[in-house]
Amino acid sequence: MIFFGIAFGVPWGTWIVLKARHSSFVQGPPLAWMVAAAFCSVAGVVATYVETGISGVKDLVRRCMLYRVSGVWWLYALLLTPGVHLLATIIYGAMHGRVGPFRPLELFHQWWLFYVFAFGLLQGPLAEEIGWRGFLLPRLLRKHSPLSASVILGVIWAAWHINMFSSPASTLALFTASAVALSILMTVMFLRTRGSVLLAIVMHWTGMPGKDIARISFPSAAEPPDWLRAVVLIALSLIVIAIGRKQLTVPRTA
Repeated sequence: MIFFGIAFGVPWGTWIVLKARHSSFVQGPPLAWMVAAAFCSVAGVVATYVETGISGVKDLVRRCMLYRVSGVWWLYALLLTPGVHLLATIIYGAMHGRVGPFRPLELFHQWWLFYVFAFGLLQGPLAEEIGWRGFLLPRLLRKHSPLSASVILGVIWAAWHINMFSSPASTLALFTASAVALSILMTVMFLRTRGSVLLAIVMHWTGMPGKDIARISFPSAAEPPDWLRAVVLIALSLIVIAIGRKQLTVPRTA
């Protein structure tokens, strides 16, 4: 209750105040919405302390700094979500008769990408992941299978984005399905990296500039619609479920 009260109460309360003032997160004071969104991670720290004291917070900090994992999982965290955007671009380009040329070296000429990555790190990954994967996921895994825990967390994660409720039903449904799919993929990594919150932050982070990476790498290809990106992500999560069905559907306490 403490976690949800802080994680939802502060961002939602800020959003409601801004809406009442006929503003929005983007149009309002930049620090207002950035600080409000960060209370998801703040909630993770506070709830951890209330539940397990300083020892629990120390363990949470340890997992936020847990980088000694297999290189395969570092590649997974760094490349999976940008890969979804690249694959969607290739598919859409092939459907419309033009994909190449592939020019990934162009990324090094786009100095502004540094600011996208820097801002993106503060906006989402650091602001959210200490709450989602740092606090909530381990608690869900105590009572549910990894797959069920991922679905529950994905729905909560999507609902946290209150601004999505003003979108059309189709957009909201697609966003929720994408959040659930990404939650499943992140849980698989979480379980194989001893609960590394650091890699969850990295994976969340690398997905944010994915559109820009794909657009720059394939300068001549048409940009795919968001629904195609979502379909690729969902398809990937279904493949992962099929491969690891036994591990994902059995509760860890069983």
